Amino acid sequence: MKANHFSERLDEMRRILIDVDTRRILNWGYNVKLCYFVNTLAKTVVLLKSTTGTLEIDSYGRVTLPLEMLEQVSWGVGDIVNASLNVNANTLKLSIGEKNIPKCVLCERPEKVITINGKDVCKHCAADISRAKV
Repeated sequence: MKANHFSERLDEMRRILIDVDTRRILNWGYNVKLCYFVNTLAKTVVLLKSTTGTLEIDSYGRVTLPLEMLEQVSWGVGDIVNASLNVNANTLKLSIGEKNIPKCVLCERPEKVITINGKDVCKHCAADISRAKV
């Protein structure tokens, strides 16, 4: 029996993957229309099957989450999204698991970073680099 919850990282295209077992339990095939309800206080989203839904499961089992919905719940690319399955209501409840906080590649501090040659570096390490003698 498949667990009633799973976690997925929100990719750069704002998509999450709903695995085959979960779709089978919910009877959600490909190209199924979904609608969503946002709880801004709890920062959760509930997905459910609907004939007039605005979201769709693609052929890979992914759902693209609308930008306005993500802004309402303060989610972003790279965040871990937890999904809880409610078989009786035939719904999938999404909540934030872990925020994607950039970390310095040198010291791994979870701070505001700058990007140097494609690498995230914190201000402390950037200052150390600028003072270094070659």
